[in-house]
Amino acid sequence: MELCPKSRNYQIIAIVSSILILKLLSLRVEGRSQLESISYPSINCRKHTALLTDFGGVGDGETSNTKAFNSAIANLSQFASDGGAQLIVPPGKWLTGSFNLTSHFTLYIHKDAVLLASQDEKEWPQLAVLPSYGRGRDGPGGRFSGNGTIDGQGAPWWMKYRSKQLNITRPYLIEIMYSDKVQISNLTLINSPSWNVHPIYCRNVLVQGLTILAPIDSPNTDGINPDSCTNTIIEDCYIVSGDDCIAVKSGWDQYGTKFGMPTKHLLIRRLTCISPDSATIALGSEMSGGIKDVRAEDITAIDTQSGVRIKTAVGRGGYVKDIYVRRMTMKTMKYVFWMTGSYGSHPDPGFDPKALPEITGINYRDMMAENVTYAARLDGIENDPFTGICISNVTIGLTENPHKLHWNCTNVRGVTSRVGDGKTSNTKAFNSAIANLSQFASDGGAQLIVPPGKWLTGSFNLTSHFTLYIHQGAVLLASQDESEWPHLTVLPSYGRGRDAPGGRFSSLIFGTNLTDVVITDSCTNTRIEDCYIVSGDDCIAVKSGWDQYGTKFGMPTQHLVIRRLTCISPDSATIALGSEMSGGIRDVRAEDITAIDTQSGVRIKTAVGRGGYVKDIFVRRMIMKTMKYVFWMTGSYGSHPDPGYDPKALPEITGINYRDMVAENVTYSARLEGIQNHPFTGICISNVTIGLTEKPKKLQWNCTDVQGVTSRVMPPACNLLPEKKKQTDCFFPEDKLPIDNVQLKTCYVTH
Repeated sequence: MELCPKSRNYQIIAIVSSILILKLLSLRVEGRSQLESISYPSINCRKHTALLTDFGGVGDGETSNTKAFNSAIANLSQFASDGGAQLIVPPGKWLTGSFNLTSHFTLYIHKDAVLLASQDEKEWPQLAVLPSYGRGRDGPGGRFSGNGTIDGQGAPWWMKYRSKQLNITRPYLIEIMYSDKVQISNLTLINSPSWNVHPIYCRNVLVQGLTILAPIDSPNTDGINPDSCTNTIIEDCYIVSGDDCIAVKSGWDQYGTKFGMPTKHLLIRRLTCISPDSATIALGSEMSGGIKDVRAEDITAIDTQSGVRIKTAVGRGGYVKDIYVRRMTMKTMKYVFWMTGSYGSHPDPGFDPKALPEITGINYRDMMAENVTYAARLDGIENDPFTGICISNVTIGLTENPHKLHWNCTNVRGVTSRVGDGKTSNTKAFNSAIANLSQFASDGGAQLIVPPGKWLTGSFNLTSHFTLYIHQGAVLLASQDESEWPHLTVLPSYGRGRDAPGGRFSSLIFGTNLTDVVITDSCTNTRIEDCYIVSGDDCIAVKSGWDQYGTKFGMPTQHLVIRRLTCISPDSATIALGSEMSGGIRDVRAEDITAIDTQSGVRIKTAVGRGGYVKDIFVRRMIMKTMKYVFWMTGSYGSHPDPGYDPKALPEITGINYRDMVAENVTYSARLEGIQNHPFTGICISNVTIGLTEKPKKLQWNCTDVQGVTSRVMPPACNLLPEKKKQTDCFFPEDKLPIDNVQLKTCYVTH
């Protein structure tokens, strides 16, 4: 990709020889002269620029802009051979029907611009049926065309579908056909009439950073449906859907077989899905052109019907093979594994009842699920079994009332792998092994391999120049025998134990100067990324010592980056700064954070007597669903280790920056309580949209003893955080911390 110097801070929709790029940016644009130059990654850059208003566009939410879009794009298409062109959509609400992009073209949608999908059917041209489907999905006729929009205003379409008023298929939000090098990035799509993103008959597709939201009872609002596509990546997406979050397809029965274009070489990673009635990832049911080489990793499913589901039937033909899934976490599921060989809808009676699908080479590994009703429902096809199934290193926790038959399997073949004892104590074995290997510290170091099994152990100490490698099939079980947990003295920066005045038990894996810990305490240059945490307290708590002990010890936590975290903690914070912060906390950077059913987002906790500071905090790109508070700062978090603290030691809280956040189902927008005569200062909040619960609190912003500014915050903030007259984005540092320059080596173990 090139780094393109172009107009600052927009959402981007770009087409370059059928290239689509969607990117979240932000800047107020009132005229061409105000465009600022920045760099952003893109496959191709543009030479020519125009505004939608140059072609008669009106952003009042009522005037149709369909003609303005089509006129602008037609006019700008003349520059295809002269460096391409870009069309900027300025702030406003732009009502529009379907419009077609062109080649070598970029559509910039300003962050304060909303594209509203028209509810006038005349503004949605009818298209022929897809050749690999043979008919429409909602009715036997053709289909309406779709466009890349923010708000699909789908409710009327859902009503027509449910009342069977449609003879053709509802429009999709984004559909790209017969295209190469398609990129769709950092866009929020809500309330689609039907599917949200549908690349079909495409090659080299990148879908990245999408937030897709639809009511969980909305019909067929699939998130992302790659269909007869080759070389596709879907990553870092958050989807709440009334249907499958991702549905991989390749044509329907005899039409898909005849068209013969498979979906292959597909990578899905870092996906979070909520879909109570459907699958996290569905393979099929329209898979008659074939699906192969699909790789899914680092997937989170919450309150979702099933994990990766295979859907097919007699008459489909085609194949689903070479499927690889790893590192999947599931919470509150009906099924972990689900394969269906009788998903029997057909486009018409012309299908071949002798066309049997081939389902083989299905691999699942390194998965954890909790609150599950059925472990698996695997239903192949009689005389055509699903084969080559491999399931390894999977732990499933059942609901309080699980189904009696956990594994319901018919017409399937494969193997599983799970080894373990879980009864014999290995504490002495660990300590003996590590003591022996410590002799190699000055001779290239040593590694201890924990093979597959369940290894019961108490606390053991690591050593220097040492690697503990835990095999994917191994589980370390913490001993419940207190005698296997040595007593330690109190930490010097805390002065006492947290649970009681005495010391503390040793940790399970204990050592000094360790990195990559989730609870960071008096650490410098730390990186926490790609973590999924369900906790009874804060998912991440940043600390640096308690009152006079932390102040005396004087070791701050600084230069900390937290990214790609998913947190569920109904009674605590996603990220807490404090309350033990007396040694200081500074330069904390958090980005791409997801919080679900959690009490608060990033919470600051301190009190009179703490001293120390929390400053230079930067948070961006945070998504929150079902929260008590979005913002919460507490200046009276008053527990102390003993009466010896200094009541005149006041903490300094300053330089707190939040930007680019979306929250829904929220009770309070903010509870910001500084310290009387010692306010929290330098607070900046920008580009934040908060959707409230059905019964929100009347006082949404409760602010005392705080000072700062806001920009583009809904609902509006309190008077102590006034809206800036000139729209702005709160600062987020773009320089890399030293820990980001650390390159991990690939180590090979032969044993």
